[in-house]
Amino acid sequence: MLFRSAIMANADLEGRTGKDIIVAVAAGYEFMFRLCDEFIPSTAARGFRPSPIYGTMGATLASGLLMGLDEDRLVAAIALAANFTSGLNEGPRVGSGEMSLHEPQAARNAVFAAQMARISRVRPAESVIEGESGFYAVFAGNHRGDLSYSFTGSRHCDPASVTSGLGERWLLLDAMFRMYPMAGYNQPVVDLVAEMLSGNGITHADIERLDVRMNWIETLYPSPAF
Repeated sequence: MLFRSAIMANADLEGRTGKDIIVAVAAGYEFMFRLCDEFIPSTAARGFRPSPIYGTMGATLASGLLMGLDEDRLVAAIALAANFTSGLNEGPRVGSGEMSLHEPQAARNAVFAAQMARISRVRPAESVIEGESGFYAVFAGNHRGDLSYSFTGSRHCDPASVTSGLGERWLLLDAMFRMYPMAGYNQPVVDLVAEMLSGNGITHADIERLDVRMNWIETLYPSPAF
């Protein structure tokens, strides 16, 4: 929803082609995935909801490309987006409704960042991502790449890896398509249960209880643990 809202609105306003949209989507997702790749567990553990935090950044780059921003203005848009992004886990944790506005707010902030970069002459902080008081320092705990938690086991990720292999190694190819209208961590569970049922002739009447065991890192994200 976040990307679709920002991209389709800007594509329509700017009169862009389908090819332009595909390029913007690919660039925006790749930027977002590179930013969040090893940092999501540390971000979530600090109380921030990763989806709007990193989604604002990716949608900003996509919006800026559709607006025809040059390199300098794209840097400015990214710097502004890093200042505008937000989203906390406390709402989902206690069952309140703030999370329903996270993605719409992120889409709005992304478009606003790109628009401000286009019409203003704001001088961006080029170190906004890796600087001592930048994006990673705030949302991941430090700017050195030291991780408090990790999906892979490594407790360090060099921030320089964000740009390593650009144009050769595509992280967006690892994206999971969300088939069902529910949270990401439930997707493989649904597939597994469906496979077990169809492959073993089991019906719902045969099932009394279903236990699901998950990687504990998943519980740092708004999840069944809340």
